[in-house]
Amino acid sequence: MKKEYIIIIALFFCLESLFAQKNKQFVQKKKNPFEMVHVGDSIRKKLYSFISNEGQNTENAGMYIYHLLGEDKANNYQFVEGVYSFRLMGPHFPIYYFIYTKKGGIQIIKDYSVENMLTQVIECFKKSEESFDESKKIAYIEAMIHDLNHRNDVDGDSEILKKTKIPNQ
Repeated sequence: MKKEYIIIIALFFCLESLFAQKNKQFVQKKKNPFEMVHVGDSIRKKLYSFISNEGQNTENAGMYIYHLLGEDKANNYQFVEGVYSFRLMGPHFPIYYFIYTKKGGIQIIKDYSVENMLTQVIECFKKSEESFDESKKIAYIEAMIHDLNHRNDVDGDSEILKKTKIPNQ
C-alpha cells in the first residue's frame, strides 16, 4: 500500500513540474502582456495631453497604442514609422490616431469627421512621401475606414463625431 502512495506522489510531482515548465515557457514567450508598442515618454505625454484636451480624465489611466496594420509583433513592438491607434484602457474610451515619421515626428489626427480625417491623413502622407509606399498608404486608409465604420459600436466614440465640425455646412 505504501508503494502505491509513493508512486502516486512521485507521479503528482512529475506532472506538476511538467506543467510548471510549460507555464514558464508561455510566460517567457509573452513578455508584453498587452502587446502594445513601446513609445518614449515624450510621445506618451503628447498623447495624454491630447486626450486630456478632448475632455477625458487621464489621471491614473493606462493607454493602449497599436500599429494600425498589426505590424507590432513583426517589429517586436518597437516604434517605427506608420499610423497608430491609441486610447485609454477601458472599453468605453474612443480610439484616436496619429502618424509617425522620422522626418515629421508624430502628427495626431484631431478631427474625426470622415472628410476632415481623411484630409488630415492625406496631408501627412504628402509631407512624408518617402516614408510610405502606395500599398502602405492604401492599407492604412482601408484600416482607418474600417474603424470609422465601427466607431459607433463602441460607447463614447459617437460623442467625438457629434463634436466635430464639418466645413461648408
